[in-house]
Amino acid sequence: MIFENSEVDYSTSEMKVSVEEFSGFQSDDGSKCFIVKVSGEVNIFSAKNLKALIEEIAKDGNRKICLDLADLRYLDSSGIAVFIGAHALLRRKNSDLILFSIPPQIDRIFEMTRLKPLFKIAANADEATRKAAGET
Repeated sequence: MIFENSEVDYSTSEMKVSVEEFSGFQSDDGSKCFIVKVSGEVNIFSAKNLKALIEEIAKDGNRKICLDLADLRYLDSSGIAVFIGAHALLRRKNSDLILFSIPPQIDRIFEMTRLKPLFKIAANADEATRKAAGET
């Protein structure tokens, strides 16, 4: 599904994305939660589209973005930059980024770059949405 507030399809030949607003989401701060499924490769060619999508979702602030990385096969430095930038952007907009279902090869990249502590990480969608709602 294309982000419903946008006329743009953010997928590329390398990367497919789908966005779903989590309808059952409830938080004390009234924020909205979006599940973004990222498949394929986030590389120099596709990273700008993922960045644009995250910016589109975050523009109104008070958003929780849960990135489902289960089908992400490849992540280069451009993709890492998108995740770091998204984290910073969302913090400025009273929002949050949660990564979940991270494949082992992608998890190793976060470990090697020592970026893992920067992100909120969850094992699955249920845990991610609980973290987004402020539950532990």
